[in-house]
Amino acid sequence: MLKRTIIHSALVKDGLVMKLDDQVSAEEVRKAVLAALPPELLTEDLEIFDEADDDAETRQFADNEELRRGQALHVGRCRLVETVIRYAGRVVQHRFVPATRIGRVRRWAVHRLHIGAADANELVLQVAGTSVQPGRDQHVGSYVDAGSCAVTFDLVRSYTINGDAALLQGQRALEAHLETAPYLLGACRS
Repeated sequence: MLKRTIIHSALVKDGLVMKLDDQVSAEEVRKAVLAALPPELLTEDLEIFDEADDDAETRQFADNEELRRGQALHVGRCRLVETVIRYAGRVVQHRFVPATRIGRVRRWAVHRLHIGAADANELVLQVAGTSVQPGRDQHVGSYVDAGSCAVTFDLVRSYTINGDAALLQGQRALEAHLETAPYLLGACRS
């Protein structure tokens, strides 16, 4: 049976989606992932990290991070990402595995900064000096500074979007359409 493998990376802006047989070995997964990357990005120091490999210190801040039908991997050069989070003149930092989800990083920072639940509900991480607010399921390693293994986030109020639920319906329709595609990177359907 084929399973969906989502690849996050600072090297590939929008990530990659592959369909791989669920019985393939770790080495076969590695070869398939590296083959899917543009050749100009391939270097000897690239490593693949599985979301399932986390650190015990932040495990309590994880939500339900299990994918229903697949796995999520991170491809990068950093074994650990030096992560700095700033909020109201205070700073906390931690070295996260690059496949750590942004949602976990935010919950960890909220805890370390002793922010109350009511205030925390309105806060999101924003890449310092930008307007980029990564989704909670994105990997922290996807936002490292070029040429380093570090990233700085600011905890800011989330954008308020006023609208209707049509976007959610549209998103579901798009996902259903993508599932019927005759080709997904890494696997052809017959």
